[in-house]
Amino acid sequence: MHRTGSRGFYFFLIIFTLFVIFLYGPMFSIILLSFQGPEGGLTFPMNGVSFHWFGELWRGAGVVDIGSAFRRSLVLGFVVMILTVTLSVAAGLAFRKKFKGSELLFLTTIASLIVPSIVLSLGVALEFRLLDETVKWFGETFGIEKINYEFQTTLGMFTSGMGTQLTWTLPFGLLIMFAVFNRFDKSYEEAAQDLGEKANGKTLKEVVLPIIAPSIIGIGLFGFTLSYDELARSSQVMGATNTLPLELRGLTTTVTTPIIYALKPFFPTFFHFWCLGKFFSKCMVAFNFRVKIRKLPHEQYKWKAMKVILINPNSTEAMTLSSVETAQKTAPEINFEGWTSFNGPPSIQGEEDGNYATKPLLELVKKANKQKPSAIIIGCFDDTGLEKAREISLCPVLGIGESSFLLSYLFSGETAVITTVHEAVPIIKKNIKNAGYSTLISEVIAADVEVLDLDFGPPSQPKNLHKPPFKWKHKKT
Repeated sequence: MHRTGSRGFYFFLIIFTLFVIFLYGPMFSIILLSFQGPEGGLTFPMNGVSFHWFGELWRGAGVVDIGSAFRRSLVLGFVVMILTVTLSVAAGLAFRKKFKGSELLFLTTIASLIVPSIVLSLGVALEFRLLDETVKWFGETFGIEKINYEFQTTLGMFTSGMGTQLTWTLPFGLLIMFAVFNRFDKSYEEAAQDLGEKANGKTLKEVVLPIIAPSIIGIGLFGFTLSYDELARSSQVMGATNTLPLELRGLTTTVTTPIIYALKPFFPTFFHFWCLGKFFSKCMVAFNFRVKIRKLPHEQYKWKAMKVILINPNSTEAMTLSSVETAQKTAPEINFEGWTSFNGPPSIQGEEDGNYATKPLLELVKKANKQKPSAIIIGCFDDTGLEKAREISLCPVLGIGESSFLLSYLFSGETAVITTVHEAVPIIKKNIKNAGYSTLISEVIAADVEVLDLDFGPPSQPKNLHKPPFKWKHKKT
């Protein structure tokens, strides 16, 4: 890095200054020449200074309808912007996975960037001329009077014109979306899905789109700018109406006074004031928001306890009460509320019981979501209906089995699971594999004890309970 005052600093400062002059010099030259006197011409030196040509522009003397052309360009620009954003985002999402013909489709879309603009414009115009001949032939063949007497051409601003401009804006939008999704961290989607946001595109709506929103706004602005300034591709395809760039190009061949320069100060001034207005409005909104926050009474800042609903998927209410009591003692700062699935089996011991308990459990999950809890806990070590509950829930859903796997991973090394009956072993092994803890949990052992006997009856003598075939490992903290 060059120090301030060194030769290198001044050398690059001069280069940057020349670049800025080259970039903005033409615009300021035209603005300056728009203030020519009544006898002034299109070039320097200036012959007086006045607002004469602005008055001529306001009266419309010798100038086409610039206002209508300006409005047409704005409307077309907004339509092209919306289509560019919609198609680019949809294509970006589609191209995240390989599909048959994806490479050919991509190359076909990008090919329009390397075709000369005037050639593409002529090609589209010829294509629509062929379409005109087809429509006229159809009308003559079948004797359709409306076509024979009223039809003129299919060329138009929102047919051939819009399609031609999309060949210019859409490839850029697609390339931007490719860059965005190449850097997109998929773990955000996975985390959302773990918290239950799978149904009805909630992950896309509430996670993906908010993250890529700045890029979507950029695509929209880029698409609008490309459409608003487009000249070469629009030259042969607009039909009977012209956009602002086409009207201005026509003026350069018919107008020999600085009245055409008087247009230049209006457009940057219009957009600059609009941008400044948006900036100051956002500043005022932010300022008012901060003022309102400061004026809030102190009581508004009182901390609200978290509410968690614990749902027991079996019909034994005593197990629900015991679970809630234990949870409340462990985390007294949280309000736990216990619900019992009275339509479920007395206890869940295997896949058959789990399937029987899932439907009434999901009904309780839907009911619990209406109370807007902070989280829902499924009170069964088999994590009965956990995935399905997450798909329909608006809040995080936790399973005590999955939570114990995670806790074991955080506080110990290799470990094992001791469960009640043999029927639960394959279910727990499947859950461990799905959660990604197969390498950490080496064994699932059944104590051969009934669930209700373990909790409420006299302890049965455990059978086939062997010493785990591994050495304990503890993480260093």
